[in-house]
Amino acid sequence: MVCLVPQAGGFDALWYGDCAALVSRPGEGCEWVGQPVEARAGEGDKARYFAEQTGLAPVEALRQPEYRKYFQEARATINGRGGSWLFSPDAAASEHVSHRHVNAPAGTEILLCSDGFLALLLYRLYRLEDLVAAARSHGLADLAAQLRAFEAGDADGREHPRFKTSDDTTAVLVRLT
Repeated sequence: MVCLVPQAGGFDALWYGDCAALVSRPGEGCEWVGQPVEARAGEGDKARYFAEQTGLAPVEALRQPEYRKYFQEARATINGRGGSWLFSPDAAASEHVSHRHVNAPAGTEILLCSDGFLALLLYRLYRLEDLVAAARSHGLADLAAQLRAFEAGDADGREHPRFKTSDDTTAVLVRLT
């Protein structure tokens, strides 16, 4: 989750976990605000390692009862027990929100997106500096369709290791006026 709070000369960004904001100021490059995309790439490294150890395609591993416990234990560390924190009704989650002020003049475009949408970067379908422009020119639905088509072509996660065929593709594009 990413929340933007308007402030003089820009906004304050607050975020949990795996969402991000891509900030494109007029005449400048794109700035990343949120959890680094490398965190999602790290999940791919785990999926690759798991596939090498088991001989299974990463997506197939989730369907196997003997490996399901491993994934459930990993999921159980979220919001406690040494894991990362995500937005939830647990009041303790509020202590783990990240915060940063971002300078942003009028005309700045901000792409708020989930890690699933950011897979467009991980699969190298877009570069960071091109994704906001693509969202503006092609629309978010088109980008989501491109992502789904790419994932369908590697549904078992062998070429681009991951534990799920696809993730959410939530995104919103805003422009400051």
